[in-house]
Amino acid sequence: LLIAGGSIQRLKEELNGSAPPISEPTRPRLLDDLLDASTKKKEKPTWSSSIEIILKYGVETASRGLIKRLVLKTCSLEEAQKSWDGKPRWGLHDPYQPITVWHELPNTQDALLLIGIYDEDNLIGSISLYNHRPQHLAISIHFLWLHPAYLDQHRTLALVASFPILEHLFQQKYRRIEFLCDASDTYRRKLAHSLGFQPEGILRKHMILNERNRDSALASLLNSEWVTVQRDFLVKRLHILSCNPVVFPSSSSSNSSSSPQLQLTKEDDDDEITVASVNNLK
Repeated sequence: LLIAGGSIQRLKEELNGSAPPISEPTRPRLLDDLLDASTKKKEKPTWSSSIEIILKYGVETASRGLIKRLVLKTCSLEEAQKSWDGKPRWGLHDPYQPITVWHELPNTQDALLLIGIYDEDNLIGSISLYNHRPQHLAISIHFLWLHPAYLDQHRTLALVASFPILEHLFQQKYRRIEFLCDASDTYRRKLAHSLGFQPEGILRKHMILNERNRDSALASLLNSEWVTVQRDFLVKRLHILSCNPVVFPSSSSSNSSSSPQLQLTKEDDDDEITVASVNNLK
């Protein structure tokens, strides 16, 4: 088999120095607009002044009633701390940790961008962007949190708030968005799954937080997956009317008085939703 397959002859040629060089596999060249974007992006990610997302039916919360509009814009750590009435915290379940722990994470200080989630003028949560790699058109989402007063609808609001961020980043020519969370955090891993992120593995001994080891779960969403499947799926699932400056006519054309308020039920369990399962929507 070695002789018939050419392995013996290859070894002889290598010993004699006459073996032809092994060529790398050919890959298609990227589109010019992507290559141009990879050379022009700044070291820190950019964000518009504000992005508004409007829902057709809204989200019914116990503390604030019906929420049909969220605004996402940059905020500071100080502003986020004030929203907790002097008790800065982050996370969606106990134990909450101080917001300032963000600055203690490795490799995040220079690229951290904190995007606030606003209901009217009230800051109800935030999502941070970090690990920005502009030359590769890649960025990571980390530390999504909501105020405890909204935790009765935290899953739905988290999905709604994540949509404008993904839409904005992919419009800015990013090819890959990563979602990183604690490997033991089942909630956020399911949230990433619902948004269309594909799991890529566990980063073992990834961080030391609060004097304890943390393994991190890594998932990613590609621009091709967003454009072809996941974007339209989330628009239909969340009944999004607009995410400025984009208006979704398919959502706004039907009668809004004939359907109940948006409420994720058992049938919408994250474990049952995969990118493959929504291909039939296209």
